[in-house]
Amino acid sequence: MGSGASSDVKELQRIFDACDLESCGSLTGEDLKIALAGVGLAKDAAKTVDFPAFCELVKEAMVSSPDPPRIVPFALRGMRFEQLQAICEVCGCGQDGWLLAQCQSAMESESGTRRLKEDLYSLNRFLVRPATAGPEDVRLPESCLELADNDTERLEMGVYEAPSASDLATITSRLALPRPKRSCCFAELVNPAGLQCDYFVSHSWGHPFVSSVATLSNFLKGADGSHSTAFWICLFALNQHRLQEELGTSSVRAMPFAYGLAKASQGVLMILDQKVEPFRRLWCLYEAQRAWELHRPLQLLLDGETDGGSGPSLALLVAEELQKLSAFDASASVAGDKIKIWHQVINRSVQRAFPMASFEAQFDGSHCRIRGFGPSWFSHFDSKVSQLLASPVFRFCLDAGDGPLALRYLGLGAEASRQELRCCEKLLPKSLQEVWVSNPSCGECRLLHVYAHLGDLQNLDFLLAARADPTERAKDPKQRAALHFAVKAGHDECAKRLLEGKALAHDPDKNRETPLQIAAYGGFTSLVQLLLRAGAVVNAADRDGWTALICAARAGHGETVELLLLNKASPHAMDSLGRNAFRHAKMAGYDLPQLEKCSEMLEEDDLECQMVDR
Repeated sequence: MGSGASSDVKELQRIFDACDLESCGSLTGEDLKIALAGVGLAKDAAKTVDFPAFCELVKEAMVSSPDPPRIVPFALRGMRFEQLQAICEVCGCGQDGWLLAQCQSAMESESGTRRLKEDLYSLNRFLVRPATAGPEDVRLPESCLELADNDTERLEMGVYEAPSASDLATITSRLALPRPKRSCCFAELVNPAGLQCDYFVSHSWGHPFVSSVATLSNFLKGADGSHSTAFWICLFALNQHRLQEELGTSSVRAMPFAYGLAKASQGVLMILDQKVEPFRRLWCLYEAQRAWELHRPLQLLLDGETDGGSGPSLALLVAEELQKLSAFDASASVAGDKIKIWHQVINRSVQRAFPMASFEAQFDGSHCRIRGFGPSWFSHFDSKVSQLLASPVFRFCLDAGDGPLALRYLGLGAEASRQELRCCEKLLPKSLQEVWVSNPSCGECRLLHVYAHLGDLQNLDFLLAARADPTERAKDPKQRAALHFAVKAGHDECAKRLLEGKALAHDPDKNRETPLQIAAYGGFTSLVQLLLRAGAVVNAADRDGWTALICAARAGHGETVELLLLNKASPHAMDSLGRNAFRHAKMAGYDLPQLEKCSEMLEEDDLECQMVDR
């Protein structure tokens, strides 16, 4: 595009489209700021603009602004496969070459350092950061090493010794890398005009770089891809010297990776090592879910598979690991990121009850003070990600004629058409409504429970038509029926269909929790109304004495509270600790006028609450 802003309409359109995260035809806030930086303008604009207005804004800004360096928008920070391959060859990855020598030298000179290998962490330390450092990036002395607790902190502080100047000059010369005038990401250094990505790559940084490149090479061969195919890889797409600036947004959905994923034209590739490490990384799981939300194809690639990762070894490996998939137990390098992602993916009932600021305030380090916080609060997310990752492997098993393994994937939530269900049933000794499956969120259960939880109305109908029993209990710790799972996930149509199929509206589980209480806590007012009309008992309480009204009040759902009161829910009912709905609302910080109007006794309860809390 040349120096500074340009009047090239095609280039402006490319940048505009790359920054339009929601593909809505307009830019505002952070999107607009990124787009302006992409044409060389360090300028904020508190307005919403369409493309013609964006062009005018750029034209006006050019009159009075100098030409600062252009910052390539996140979505255009791609790396061609041939460029990745060149890095691998020049650094001697997997060949006892330069990168391994740097790792060994560092381990010898730094006592107590972790074992270094030729993964993305080492590539970042010895190549990416030194090659992209600008004059402003002054390195701290060796003595600062003792101030950092781990390798990530050391990298962020800039306290690692870079390779010798001659070593680095040799590598950068062979890669034809220019000397940056300012710190930048590696993708900007090699593709200063930016590069549209074909695929977004989700993977673990601990995976050997040479293995990642080999896996992508095998994939391209199987997909008839070109060496000019462009990949979005976070190591190269993020400015490793300015991570806090680039990741500083309060919203996970607007972080740099979101642009790369949303704009990758061919979808998402998840590279799995032999330990399936991405299944244990919260970022990778969230990336899989975002791929589904954005209607981007997701493909699994197993390291070492010459067929691109669709072989029998992948089928067996994924089946075992998906059974353990858990957003609650997954790891993230930065605790703050983990909390943000947790809030983004937590079950909707909890998300509604605790807005982001309130949710963050409940954490003391990694400890959460919210009552009952645990793996079950992520059941819907876990099921959806399990479904996404299981679906392609289910089809492979079905094509291979392996009925039992295909059934395992159905239990994990794999998407299947009715025709595929019938094909699978022919490979099994029992009908699908009679088989037991294992699901991470539903425990040992029937397929009816799985489809109710996932909101798969079509296959729910298929099983009900085959006379599946909607009152049958799953063998999970709470022994819930299909209606519990449908209500917890907020699936109105599935709940309606189950009730039409003779599911019980008032159906206490092992803890005496009913679908009505679950719907009330989630603020699913339409489901509350549906259950009440079907005969749910409005004042029933669970083992802790929580009624549906207490559940709704505690979560601050005023509309649901009002509906329950209209249906004769008692505002005086108390839990096992003597707290009524009004008290619960106050404890959670909610003012609910619907409760204040219903009894003169509530003012006395409020006064008592203040005295006890003090």
